[in-house]
Amino acid sequence: MEKKLISVIVPVYNVEAYLERCVDSILKQTYKELEIILVDDGATDSSGELCDQLAKKDDRIIVIHKKNGGLSDARNAGIDASRGEYLSFIDSDDFIHPMFMEVLLQLCETTQCNISKCGMQEVEGDTFVSEGEKEDTYKLYSAEEYLEKINRVNAGFSVCNKLFHRELFSTIKFPYAKLHEDVAVIYKLIAMSKKIVEVEYKLYFFYKNPKSITKSIIKKDRLDDIEFRMNMYSFCKKKKWDVAARAQADYILNMIRMYQKIDKENVDNYKEFIKRLKNIKCEFAMRIVKKEYLSFKERFAIYVDLFMR
Repeated sequence: MEKKLISVIVPVYNVEAYLERCVDSILKQTYKELEIILVDDGATDSSGELCDQLAKKDDRIIVIHKKNGGLSDARNAGIDASRGEYLSFIDSDDFIHPMFMEVLLQLCETTQCNISKCGMQEVEGDTFVSEGEKEDTYKLYSAEEYLEKINRVNAGFSVCNKLFHRELFSTIKFPYAKLHEDVAVIYKLIAMSKKIVEVEYKLYFFYKNPKSITKSIIKKDRLDDIEFRMNMYSFCKKKKWDVAARAQADYILNMIRMYQKIDKENVDNYKEFIKRLKNIKCEFAMRIVKKEYLSFKERFAIYVDLFMR
């Protein structure tokens, strides 16, 4: 296989306890043709200095120091500085299997896909559980098939367990100053790629951080996720894809799940969210409840939350 350069973009912000583990897992990759871009996003701990120390260990490491702008801004800065034909995005408190890059690149090259994907495994420490031997098989999806899958199972939106051809980012950027940025871009990237290849191996390990925004009680910024899911529904509808109906249901179900997490004592902080939910009740509710692609449990949850609260 011709050696293709992979740019590995790692946004860094106040992760001094985990950064070295992350970078070491990248340096230990069986595929060596890498440039590792550490983007210090204005860290207030020693993460920025640690980036410079790590760069002395390997000349493939490039460090960017910038004013704090958030995860999306750091990723975009990494993309702008990158030279690789392929792009990988690794969160700095996570780590990867030694064959992560090799497997995903081989999948892209073998199948002529611009996106490849592996499984993810949640971890609490520095180790992962080996899954043992598996069949060397992969599955190909069209863009619409994959979007139907991730909306149905409400998972698979992350960019971190995927490898992307850089041409996909010629017109697509992560949204500045927003959370849940993966949801904002993944459907656009998949649509541009036209197909995606997936392997079951769990090669990406994400840290179980109890302080993570996505694991906490709903915050107002979670409205970003709702906004992006609505945009995905509108995008699919415009393309006249059948998956638009599933995306619409996913959008509403996620609003309900978030509504259930609202701290009722501070309900005034969520007036915008509740107003949007009530509008949906009028516009979509009965049509969604009748959809055959929803399970009985999903339909019942919608009915209870929209009509009995």
